[in-house]
Amino acid sequence: MPKKSGLEVLGWIRQQPLFKSLPVVMLTSSTRPEDMEHPRELGANDDLLKPSHPGKLVDVVKLLDDRWLAQPASAREQ
Repeated sequence: MPKKSGLEVLGWIRQQPLFKSLPVVMLTSSTRPEDMEHPRELGANDDLLKPSHPGKLVDVVKLLDDRWLAQPASAREQ
């Protein structure tokens, strides 16, 4: 992102009353455990590894659908 990091945007989202319960899924290119945990500490609901090839983006979208969109809202809030 050109002007702010994803973590800065996440912090801003979590400070906004209207967006506090908005599900946020972060995409990262790092496989380091601390890089995957930090977004959750800041309020992300999930984190996924960015696909290495644009063609694999379909797999990431399917995973998001399976994890977040196919579940009722009450199940996502856990």
